[in-house]
Amino acid sequence: MPRPSPLKHIPPKKQEGQGQVFRTINGAVLDVRTGSLFLGWSAKKTYGMVDRRLIPYRRSGGRIVFIKAELEAWLAGLPGVTLAEAVENRSMRYAGNRLDEGVKP
Repeated sequence: MPRPSPLKHIPPKKQEGQGQVFRTINGAVLDVRTGSLFLGWSAKKTYGMVDRRLIPYRRSGGRIVFIKAELEAWLAGLPGVTLAEAVENRSMRYAGNRLDEGVKP
C-alpha cells in the first residue's frame, strides 16, 4: 500500500463556532443561506432563481447577497391575496351563517 505524501495540503481546522452562523450585516444584507431561510425555500432554489434573474440580488466580491428590504418589497409585489383582502373575504363568506348552525366564523 502506498504511503501518503507528506507534502499533501491539509486545510486548517475551523475554530469553535466558526462557519456555523448565518451571515448578515446588521440584519439588512443576507447571504444565500440566510436569504433562503428568510424566503422559506432551499439554497438550491435560490441559486436557480438568481441564475434566471427572477429575484433581486447583488454581488459583493463574487458572493451573492440580498438586501432584506428588497426581498420584502419583492415578496409584497408577488400576485396573490393580501392579509386585508383575506380577512375581508372571510368575513363576507361567513356573514350569512349563524353560530348556532354549527358553522364557525
